[in-house]
Amino acid sequence: MFVSSEAQTSGAVTSILRPKRYPDTCSGGFRREVSLPTSTSNSWSADTLSLATHNLSLFATSLESFHPDSIHRCILTFTVFLISTLLSTPQTLLCQEQEEDGVAVQQQVIDHALLPSLFSKNPSKPPQEPPGNWFLTFGAGSAFPEFDRGEIVNNLTGAVTPMKFNADFAFTSLFSAGFRWFDLRRWGHWSFDVGFLGAYLGTGTSALLQRDQTNLGFLGLGGSVGYRIGQDRFEPFVGFAGGGAIVNVESTSVNLGEVWGYWFAPRGGIRYYLPGTRWSIGIEGIFRFVGALNGFKGPSAESTFNETPHAGLEGHWLYVPLVLFEIGYRF
Repeated sequence: MFVSSEAQTSGAVTSILRPKRYPDTCSGGFRREVSLPTSTSNSWSADTLSLATHNLSLFATSLESFHPDSIHRCILTFTVFLISTLLSTPQTLLCQEQEEDGVAVQQQVIDHALLPSLFSKNPSKPPQEPPGNWFLTFGAGSAFPEFDRGEIVNNLTGAVTPMKFNADFAFTSLFSAGFRWFDLRRWGHWSFDVGFLGAYLGTGTSALLQRDQTNLGFLGLGGSVGYRIGQDRFEPFVGFAGGGAIVNVESTSVNLGEVWGYWFAPRGGIRYYLPGTRWSIGIEGIFRFVGALNGFKGPSAESTFNETPHAGLEGHWLYVPLVLFEIGYRF
């Protein structure tokens, strides 16, 4: 009878301690588990160790009535399983074990770092800087207009008298408005601009009884290409401009009328952008070529003044070199 009880008890203990096989959702195989508290971390808490010690003491107490050899085998078996359980570590950080109804259940934990971007709010994009700015520029300086192949035509006899003109100093001003492109991502430090140009040039002399005055107005379009250096504060540039010109001439206190012509000019200079502001300052040189300034009528229509007759590849232009000091503002 004692042997039968021992056999039954040994079978019961073996049934309790027999590991069960569960599918391993992390590795794709099977794993062997016992219904003991487990954890996914390498460091076990005090509650877990206390529970394991308590179960061991209860188990030893329940086996006091059995045969000594059976008790030793049971205690040895239980100790082996206990140590293997305590020393075991999770296979992967994405797996987590939980105990449900005395059975160890393994489940996967979704890492939030792996969530698709569709389930997270898209971060707001920083506002993109505009590819450029509208600008206004005002300038003033000195010009030195001259022509040396003009002519005076006598309308009665047809005689032609050479005429030349040279102004050592003339006041000039300029106004321009347009758009300047500057985008480091697309063009690096290069800049491009195009805009409207308006300018005035005036020169003359006056005495007690007579006055000589020449006034020129310029309208047109222009553009330039620049390259910014020195932390994008300095901008050397070159460009070209052209358009129409209107000229009024007054000689010996006699107004000879207005004449329309045309002009074109290469240009170049340098700008400096004031740090932390929208203002800029610069210096610019322009060399204007003015043509078709012909047909000024003399007194009583007896003569005609042609300042730039036959202007073309051989010259015969009104030449206007000038230097401007400018101040600009970007919007």
